[in-house]
Amino acid sequence: MMDINAFLMRHKLGSHYAQQIAQYFEPLAKQVLANKQQGKALFVTINGAQGSGKSTLAEFLAQYICSETSYHACACSIDDFYYLKAKRLELAKEVHPLFATRGVPGTHDIRLLKQVLDKITQGKSPVAIPRFDKAYDDRASAEQWQQHTKPIDIFILEGWCVSTPAQGSSALAQPINQLEQERDTQGSWRRCVNSCLANEYQDVFNRADIRIMLKAPSFDTVLAWRWQQEQKLIEQVGETAQTMSKDQIADFISYFERLTRHSLCKLPHMCEVVFELDAQRTITAYHNALPAQGGTLPVIFTDLDGTLLDHNTYQCDEAQELLTKLAQAGVPVIINSSKTAAEIIPICQQLDIHDPFIAENGAVLYIPKNWFDSPPEGARNEGSYWVIPFSPSKTTIHKVLNVLKQQFGAYFESFTDLGLEGVARLTGLSGDALEHSLTREYSEPLYWHGSTSQLREFTLAARSLGFTVLKGGRFVHLTQGADKGVALRYFMGLMKQQYNRQLHSIALGDSHNDVAMLEVADTAIVIANPTHKTPILSRECAIFSVQTGPRGWRETLQNLALIKDQINASEVREYG
Repeated sequence: MMDINAFLMRHKLGSHYAQQIAQYFEPLAKQVLANKQQGKALFVTINGAQGSGKSTLAEFLAQYICSETSYHACACSIDDFYYLKAKRLELAKEVHPLFATRGVPGTHDIRLLKQVLDKITQGKSPVAIPRFDKAYDDRASAEQWQQHTKPIDIFILEGWCVSTPAQGSSALAQPINQLEQERDTQGSWRRCVNSCLANEYQDVFNRADIRIMLKAPSFDTVLAWRWQQEQKLIEQVGETAQTMSKDQIADFISYFERLTRHSLCKLPHMCEVVFELDAQRTITAYHNALPAQGGTLPVIFTDLDGTLLDHNTYQCDEAQELLTKLAQAGVPVIINSSKTAAEIIPICQQLDIHDPFIAENGAVLYIPKNWFDSPPEGARNEGSYWVIPFSPSKTTIHKVLNVLKQQFGAYFESFTDLGLEGVARLTGLSGDALEHSLTREYSEPLYWHGSTSQLREFTLAARSLGFTVLKGGRFVHLTQGADKGVALRYFMGLMKQQYNRQLHSIALGDSHNDVAMLEVADTAIVIANPTHKTPILSRECAIFSVQTGPRGWRETLQNLALIKDQINASEVREYG
């Protein structure tokens, strides 16, 4: 068991910090453990301005994990990866004089940090973690490094710039303080710092599984905090040529001002856990989007047209507030639609959804890179996504359609046959949305204008060729071996490999082509649609909305106990 009193005494912390441990940090440690997956190292980052307490929190988490479990945890600072002093002096001579002072991106040995992180994620040992001696402004000798003789299960990296995103180029135009105005007149130093942050630093930060932030009330508070740190250092080693006066501290933190202010503005929206601090480092607010330990995580699969989006307007204003709450609570919302990836991606951007999605009636799954720890087996690397197809290419489908046209050609037109003008006439789409609807790779929608009995004959003929016909809201779809249910089951299988907790799938749809998804989900919600009959399910239990479209989506979902619990837990954590 961890000796909390010994930890408090070693760090000269009082009962106030003990209360924060009990209220915030011990529950956080348990949540970190709940997110640890078997056989994979967990990478946790902690961001905080100088003096915010990030090193203390990192050490507490590591010590708690090692004391309470069999896991081996390691906490270190990105400061421990500073370049040797000689290297920084070389950078100052060749790149810019301000690089002689340690601290900003560009003064760390990121190559060494990547090597350490690679060994940890690969489960290798021994692992040596460097130490930086701030009293002498140089890296300590190898004999003083942290030596880990067994694999590290949980790696905690803290630092003032850790997880900070780069700035836009326009933000670099004007100097932010006297240091930049007088010693970086051309802006070359801050541009170089930003370039390093945008490239090799993000390569490391983007690998984090959990991002934590200790948010200072303002940059003005940082000077007092940093001076307190320096006084502690002077107590330990005495005044040396490398320790600083209060005026020197004020000059020193001006190197950090630009990115600290940027972090305070941008980073809270990017972290799973944010502790908001006052000037005395008291936690005044708490946002936590991590899954609660041991709780059931709902995973939502939703159709678009007629379900999340209004059948006529393609809008979802009524559902937007709930979507925001679900994102804050860490509930994945997986779009499962007949639309193409090119159609779904801008919809996700508009709705601020950053989760995987399933396109073309279950024919293909798109997973944003870094959403899982590693790419799923057999996934294709396509731009920003790992792509897993469940259906043959459209070329194969067209060959089958050519056979079916011999008997049924008078009763249907494919999207390819209709072209832009025909699809626009039938859907009301225009511009990019129209062009995106035709970018199909694994399916082919058909506009059916034959009778219902002729459609049944067409379905049987397609089945004899190994294909399935699905009836959607406006069109029928020809697929082979894939549907929305197959894709749901596959994705839930991936989730179970990645999450060390119980999962519960919830599916929402309004049409016949949603039936396969609704049948296999743990909870099925059928959304009312004024333009066609309610799909018939064989399962005994399902929920049927009274309202249509996004209004029905919102009302049925927000009344589920599992969704209520998840959102309420998130709101309680956020407001403390």
